[in-house]
Amino acid sequence: MTAYAFPIVCGAERAESGTKKPDNRGMTLKDWFAGQVIAAMLGSDPANSNQRDSNGQLCQMDQTKVANLAKSAYQIAEAMMQVRAAER
Repeated sequence: MTAYAFPIVCGAERAESGTKKPDNRGMTLKDWFAGQVIAAMLGSDPANSNQRDSNGQLCQMDQTKVANLAKSAYQIAEAMMQVRAAER
């Protein structure tokens, strides 16, 4: 079962239970975890604190570095999901 970070309740109520089922569109909990991880990774790396050119414009990050950060963030998020599942 996929967990969603921000499930949306919509649709018709189920006759049996009278509850609404969540709409399955949106960000998964794993996506949210990965986003939190990558924000922390970027924020804690001093190399990212001054990424501006001589005109003060933000510089583009190396695409290989970005891809590696994303892979690492999802690996950590997957570990978080496994720990979460084991504790239930």
